[in-house]
Amino acid sequence: MPKPANPGSQGQAARNKPNRGQDEKTHTFVNTASGETREATMREFRDTLRDQGFTKPEDVAEVAPTPETPA
Repeated sequence: MPKPANPGSQGQAARNKPNRGQDEKTHTFVNTASGETREATMREFRDTLRDQGFTKPEDVAEVAPTPETPA
């Protein structure tokens, strides 16, 4: 027996619905080089901020800071 059609789960309407996790929720990102913090959506992070050196705060703890050598 075929499944009944569910018009809300597929099609053009589903493709145009924003992804709440990527497009609406704001997250905090940290630039490890300058220490700057910025709030943005995940989509904005992936599209622009990652290329500028920003990372997620939980990833900063995993990255070992490079020790500065005195001149």
